[in-house]
Amino acid sequence: MSSFIRTCLAYTLLFLSQYMLMPVIPTFLSERLEVVAPSSGSVYLYLTLGMLIIGGFQAYLLDAFRRKSVAFFSILGLALLSVAYMFVNREIELYIFPFVQGILFALANVSITTISIDVLPTDERDCGNKWMGVATFTGMFIGLVAGHSCYRWLADTQWFFAIVIGALLLAAIFILSVPVAFRAPIGLSVFSTDRFILPRSWVPALNLLLLGLPMGILLFRPESESFLLPLFGQSMTLTLPILVGAGGLVGLLIYRIYPDSLKEYRRALIGLLITMHASFLLLVHNEWTACISVAVMGIGWGMSLPATLRMFVNLSRHCQRVSANTTFVLAWQTALAVGIWTSGYLREHAFPLHTFHLGMLALIAAVLWFLFISVPYYKRSLYD
Repeated sequence: MSSFIRTCLAYTLLFLSQYMLMPVIPTFLSERLEVVAPSSGSVYLYLTLGMLIIGGFQAYLLDAFRRKSVAFFSILGLALLSVAYMFVNREIELYIFPFVQGILFALANVSITTISIDVLPTDERDCGNKWMGVATFTGMFIGLVAGHSCYRWLADTQWFFAIVIGALLLAAIFILSVPVAFRAPIGLSVFSTDRFILPRSWVPALNLLLLGLPMGILLFRPESESFLLPLFGQSMTLTLPILVGAGGLVGLLIYRIYPDSLKEYRRALIGLLITMHASFLLLVHNEWTACISVAVMGIGWGMSLPATLRMFVNLSRHCQRVSANTTFVLAWQTALAVGIWTSGYLREHAFPLHTFHLGMLALIAAVLWFLFISVPYYKRSLYD
């Protein structure tokens, strides 16, 4: 197994573990600490804050402490934090643990992405970056399906956390097995935007915020909004995160079979339009229609997100691929965090339907922004 494949597997397992936690942790903490929905929904705002605060120091840490060491210890830290989640008993931990999780996740993400580029020859890095994108979204969508399924169907939550911890430990083993050439520190400044923010991508980043908000809303819903459907003579319970994840995997497969001649912004637009139109079906109050709507929205996200990531990478200049990736992940995590908090806030204030309406408006705005601002900006920037 090549070093690059092992790096991709570690990256997939990293995202799988974190997205297993994403739809579960707010509900788990809400039940364990008996706090209101907005408080438990805010955990991912603190995770995003952690990613933002550590972002400016990432390049220095990778330079001073070696990429492989940062990757291994940040993944190990995430595994230990998953253990700590099982013993939460104070409300202050509701904010500290996600904040630390954001720091560790950001470091793991940037270090593994850097390693994936370093282990490839220069002429293969563009192709390798595409496969890292596949690894990202494969882990994300499988994590959503596996996370909510395991949390609902396993009798003991300890087994759920054991699966998350096992995925992280396996990712750490894969990283340890990757030979990374020693590179002496070059004396980078302690704080910089390198490997943190790609300024040229601010327009598609705003687009990503609008696109991710509805998914965040769907990921934090009460158990009463699960669907009990007759299927093959038996009743099957499906939840919104499971439907989004399953649809996303189908969309990702469709994206991979697109003809290479189709430009990335057109691929992204197709997925955007599918997600927007599918969301309108939520206005029809029928369980089957709602299931189909959410699953098709997932298909749209699975088609548009890889293409959007490629747009970020295409906007990067020499040696900025990692900055493009981290900017994408940060914008996406921010969108999901705001969506999860918004869902909890509106639920607490007895406006559950308003969350879906807000999601639809965000998707309409995302399509308009993409067509009239992002695409013209992207085309101009490619030739600057």
